[in-house]
Formats: sequence, C-alpha cells, structure tokens
Amino acid sequence: PVTGQYAVSGSFFGSDTRPTTVDVHIFHNATELTPSNKRAVNSYRGDGVSHTQVISATAGDTVDFMIGTGENGWTYDSTAISASVTLLNPTPLPRIAVEQPVGSALADGNSTISYGPVTLGASAVKTITLRNTGTAPLTGLAASVDGTNAAEFAAPVSLSSTTLAPGATLTFNVDFTPTTSGARGAVLHIASSDTPRSPFDIVLTGTGYSAVGNKVFAWGDNDNGEIGDGSNVDKLTPVPVIMTGALASQQVTQVFTAIARSHAITADGKVYSWGYNADGQIGDGTTIYRKEPVAVDMSGALSGKVVTTLATSIAHTLALTSEGKVYSWGNNYTGQLGLGDTTDRTTPQLVQAALTGKTITTIATTFSHSFALASDGSLYAWGSNYSGVLGDGTTTTRLAPVMVNTAGTLLAGKTITAISCGYYHNVVLTSDGKVFAWGFNGNGYLGDGTTTERFSPVAVNGSLTGKTVTAITGSNYHHLALTSDNQLHGWGTNLYGNLGDGTNTERHSPVLVNTSGVLAGKTFAQIFAGGGSSMVRTTDGGLYTWGMGLGGQHGNGDESDLNLPAAVNMSGVLAGRTLVTASMQGFHSLVVAYAPPAPEIVVEDETGSALTANEVYRQDFGPVLPNKHRTAAITIRNTGDDLLGNISVTIDGSGAADFSVVNSSSGITLTPGGSQTLTVTFTPSTQGTREATLHITSNDTDEPAYTVALEGLGA
Repeated sequence: PVTGQYAVSGSFFGSDTRPTTVDVHIFHNATELTPSNKRAVNSYRGDGVSHTQVISATAGDTVDFMIGTGENGWTYDSTAISASVTLLNPTPLPRIAVEQPVGSALADGNSTISYGPVTLGASAVKTITLRNTGTAPLTGLAASVDGTNAAEFAAPVSLSSTTLAPGATLTFNVDFTPTTSGARGAVLHIASSDTPRSPFDIVLTGTGYSAVGNKVFAWGDNDNGEIGDGSNVDKLTPVPVIMTGALASQQVTQVFTAIARSHAITADGKVYSWGYNADGQIGDGTTIYRKEPVAVDMSGALSGKVVTTLATSIAHTLALTSEGKVYSWGNNYTGQLGLGDTTDRTTPQLVQAALTGKTITTIATTFSHSFALASDGSLYAWGSNYSGVLGDGTTTTRLAPVMVNTAGTLLAGKTITAISCGYYHNVVLTSDGKVFAWGFNGNGYLGDGTTTERFSPVAVNGSLTGKTVTAITGSNYHHLALTSDNQLHGWGTNLYGNLGDGTNTERHSPVLVNTSGVLAGKTFAQIFAGGGSSMVRTTDGGLYTWGMGLGGQHGNGDESDLNLPAAVNMSGVLAGRTLVTASMQGFHSLVVAYAPPAPEIVVEDETGSALTANEVYRQDFGPVLPNKHRTAAITIRNTGDDLLGNISVTIDGSGAADFSVVNSSSGITLTPGGSQTLTVTFTPSTQGTREATLHITSNDTDEPAYTVALEGLGA
C-alpha cells in the first residue's frame, strides 16, 4: 500500500528428486525484470525451491511471480507457487485526507458537501479539514472552485505557503453565497503533492432562496402563548405563527425556543418574542404575556446592533451581536444576566466585566447560569455556581462573568467549539471531536457512567468512545451528540423515551439512538433536546421527534410518549415548503420554512370586508331611474410576496349592458402590498330588474375566480 523496497519471494514444489535448474520470472507492472535476476539454481529434492529478489515498488503497483521450464524440459505447475511480498524500507510519502466535518472522511471524486437552503445574499460556511496521514510533508496545497455556479462558492485565496507535516492538520472555509434562487452547484478541487490524489475533487451543492417567502410554524404546548397563533390552545400539528403584526414584511431567518417562550431573528438582525414574560424575558419593556410576536426593545443598549444568535432559558435570554458583544434580559435571581446584581431586566443590557474587550463567538445558558466563549479560546461563566458548575474552582455564585479555569483539567490545551448547559451542569465539545462535562450528575447528565458530582471536567464515554463528535445539544436533563459517522447518541434522563433507544431506562453514559426505523438512511442536519423530548432535522427536509408527547410536542396529531423516533406531520401547512431551520427546547417546536414567492389576491367590498372565494357575493344597487346611475367600489389587494398579474375583470349575463367597471382594463398588475379599487356602475336603460355577474381572476393559482352577482332595479 506504500512506496518502498520490497522483497519478492516465491516457493514451488514437485515430485522429482534430481537436481535441476528452474526459470523464475518476476514481472513488475507487467514488465519482466532482467534475465540476470530471474534464474535460480537449486538442488531440487522435493522439499521446495525458493527465490527472493528485492525491487522498488510504488503504492498500487502489481507484482507477478511465475516459473517456467526446468533444464530437462520439465514444466512446473505455477499453481504450486507460494509467493509473498514483504516491505523492507518504505519511501516517505505524503497522503492527503479531507474531512467535513472534522473526523468525517470524504472520498476523492465521490463525496458531496451540501449547504442546504441559504437566503439570497447571505452566506453559509463549511469548514474543510486537511490532514496529512502520510510519512512525508504535504506541500503544493491549493484550493479552487469551478463548475456551473462557481462564483457563488468562495474558496480560500491561497494555501500555497502551507506545509503539513505528517499527522498535521489544516482547516479552511468555503462560503456559499447564493445570488439566484434554486439549486446551485460547483466542484471544489484541492491540489497537493499527494500525486495520486491531486486534485482531490468534492462536489458542492446548495439552494438559494428568498427570505421573503419565509414563514414561521409551531406546534406543541401553548399554555403561555408560545405557539404565537393568538391563542392558548395546544397544537398537535404545525400551525402558522401570526406574521401580520410585528412580523409583517419581516424576513425571519432564525428561530429559538425556551420553555414557554419563542424568539425569532430577522434578516436585518432584529429580535421578536412571544409567550411567557413574567420577568421580562420577552424583552419589550413589559411583563405582559404575548400570544403573538412583538418586537424586542432595541432602542436602548441594542440600538443600531445586529443580533446574530440567541441563547434562551425559561428564566432569561442572551443575545450575541455581530460585534461579538453579549446582551441579556429577563429573570436574574442567581445573577445569570451577568450584570453585577440580581435585579430582573425587561429590556436588553450589555454584559461586561470580564467580557470587556473580548470578542465573543458562542453563548449558552440554562435557567441558573450562563456561558460565553471568546475568539481567543477563553471561556467565561456567571450565575449560580451550585456543584461548581461555573468551573472557576469554587462554588461561589458569580453576578458577573469570570474566566473558567481549565488549567490542570482535561480541557487544558483543548479548543472548545460548542457548549450545552443543563441542570447545574455543562457539556462541551472540543475541536478534536471529544466531549467533556462537569457539575451536578444526579441522573447521569455527565455521561461518564456514574451519578457522581464533578467539579472539574470528565470525559463523556459510553458509545462515544473512539468517535469524533460534530455537534452536541441538551436540555436540563438529557443530552444528544452527533458523530462524524452520522450516528446519534444520547444520555441522561429517559423517563419519556427522550433518548430514543426504544426504552425508558435512564442512561449514565451515551447509548445509540435507534435509527433503524423512520430514520434509516437519513442524514442529520440539526439536533435538538427539549424538556422531555428530542428532535432532528434531516438533510432531505424531514423532521422527527421522540420522548414526551404532552401538548402535542411530536407534531403528529397525538400526545403519546414515544421511545422511538417518529415523523412530524408535514402534509398540512408545511406541505410544499422547504425547511430552513428549526428549534425545539422546552415543550414546543418552531420551524422556518419557505415556498417560492407567490401572489395572494384579496377582494374586498366597499365596506372593506373580504369576500370569500368559491362563494357568490351579491351587490344590490337598488332602484335607479333610467339613464341615472349608482356606483359601488370593489378593491383588489395583493397580500402575497410576488407580483399579482393577469388580473381580469369581466361582466356577463342578461343585463350586462347596464353595468360597467372603471379601472378594469386588462393588464392590471399589483406589486406585493399593492391595491386597485374598481368602480362598478349601474346605469339602467329600461325599467325592471337587471342582473349580471362580475368575474375577477388573476395569476393567484390557489384562488379560484371571485364572483359577484350584480342586481339593480330600473325604476
């Protein structure tokens, strides 16, 4: 398998005991070696004849060992040869391995990196890891992109100055920034000094979409209005979140859930909230529970800021901005807001103290404490320090951020990439794909096989042993981890089947989630852990849940608990839509899904009341003297997000000549939010009842023609 010097040996047998000379033929890549190297002279006495020759060969070469005729003209059976090739001195060579995510090896010319749906003008990033698994330095590195939509996939400018020593790694990002809706694709080429694998080719795919078509949907528990549909009624299947109020004309790109509360971030970095608000968790300056989205107050500390992500708990909310700063609001009974006191806040406030001057990249929280990870790798924590959860070597509550002390622990020298906070404990993921945990361990939350409280990090083991973890998530009482081989693992409380292993047995170390049923063959895009349940989003656009079903958390029309994964109902309001992102924490779920922009026609009478398609509306003009007239107004609106066109307004029927419409010329088009008022006039030419029918059609394919029965009396 490697280049170097090899000893090529062979033995053959016969039945004659007289001495003889036998021709030995050795072929290297089908070329026979020189005659001086192919003759063996032996006293052949039935105990076998052998020949050994040293050659230089390269990985992938072929070597054939054969015998010909003896000096007496005897022919020896080649099938009786026992041949072997032994490596003597390997030649040092580089060998490139490409991983995405880290630990998940890609195959040259046979692997695809999918970015999924990405908003037009926004960017999605994939981090590529190059690893030198050979025995010589890997040089000549270069990355380039070509193909149909190469301009939308950005490779690094240069890697040429980089040399990878044996065993060393290098990471670089490839961005996908779609400019056009629809499927996009290109090919990434990675050149190197590993000649047999240069270039190393990887297919890149993604989908561009307009966030204008994004809608938010929710299901599950709704006691506090967290579904956002204006009610307090639990929803057993997905329903639309109200987007005609604060979210009107907004482009939602991210959603976040907490126990009893929901949040959304829009394309312009604004935040909206709804649900439970006893302590100001909504962030609108009040403690009023909200049954539909309202805007978070961004006139104060967040004025002019762009929020990029949130971390939520039942108690409070953290926000991270594009500048790497952290803001907090809500309940503060253990100092979890990090503001130096225990006073609740109903609007966002800047978290400072030890975070001053730091650029924060990751935030995490639970009801009692909070964490922030800085770009220099330093980790900070604040809030309750029960069970030493803050990791500063004490059990002292911290009202403002302090640095987590990793010196002398298993995290020393590690780079933390993700954090999951639970019930007085934490789980972290490091860049080498390992998982560590510390704090309270009452139900095996730490995944180390015990229920022993830990004041310093321990390695999470069980089914994660030897695996490379790419993502973690957690609730207060259980955790999930995704590994590079696309396996899902869970540990902790399993009272409702929330670990998905087909049991309700508490697990003190990770076990595999059962993926042999509805998840067979699926690739996981996102993983979530809620109050008593779990959820995954797959790359093919599916959603699957298991665990507690109370309140309709599974989105399948049933409230039964499930200890195996089941599919969320995608046939209702989600039909025909593509999932962009999801969130599930607590006892309800949110998703963002989009459909191609479409027009939406609304027809109103002169009182402003909307007419109903498929029903005949009657417009009675009453008695009108001959050659006099009376008018009525009908308004057409486009409440959709694409051009409403092909609008046709026609009148037919026995009395059509006595009715006319102003502003109804063919070719009317309405932009999103636009409207056109039509004036219908009744001018009777004779006495008696006159009747006709007004028809309105458009390019709104899901709405049939609107029909208005026109009636008047010529007096």
